[in-house]
Amino acid sequence: MHILRFNSGRCCIAFIEIGEEFNASCLSDEEKLGLQKRSSEKKRQEFLYGRYIAKIALQQCLSQDNITMQSISVLNDEAGKPYITNDFGYSVSITHSHGIVSVMVFPSIMSYGIDIEFINNKHEKALKRFFKNINDINELTKLWCLKESTYKADIKDNFTPQKNNNFSIFQEIYQLKDIVQKYADTDTATIDIYDISQKAKGFTIQCDSLIFGLVME
Repeated sequence: MHILRFNSGRCCIAFIEIGEEFNASCLSDEEKLGLQKRSSEKKRQEFLYGRYIAKIALQQCLSQDNITMQSISVLNDEAGKPYITNDFGYSVSITHSHGIVSVMVFPSIMSYGIDIEFINNKHEKALKRFFKNINDINELTKLWCLKESTYKADIKDNFTPQKNNNFSIFQEIYQLKDIVQKYADTDTATIDIYDISQKAKGFTIQCDSLIFGLVME
């Protein structure tokens, strides 16, 4: 597991790989009901690991290890989006793909969304339905990753991504790049920064076929 705090410690991104050691008794009673509704072992594992690292990330943001995991509930609303109960004043974005689970925990007054995608040439035709003028599978996957992140951040502005690598989002981005590289098992990574809409910014980190995206407003 890897954790990165930023924005003066108010925000936290965490990564874990399914199969790593974790606290299997981390779920609240409400979450246990949610776990029972998952239809496959894969989805149950994603649910468990996502809740586990979301709670660790929240404890880090609050700097309060005395808050028990069972007293924190990460549930899903009617649209399927995760949220943190118990009036902690924090929100959460969760993503998982190919056995990698990542969460971001942040103050609810902010808007963030994260996503993980893997480049797959089989998806090229489907992605072109959304991005008709793009022919490169790498760029198509980055844009889809940003689109998913924008949805998770609940940003209502029109999605009009334009690359803007002259803009700096936050100084910890290079630390985040180093973490993402560990899950791609590669020494190389590319960072691209985008204007997502009139107010929103975002970036992608590409390590081989793995792409991590983050959008904020």
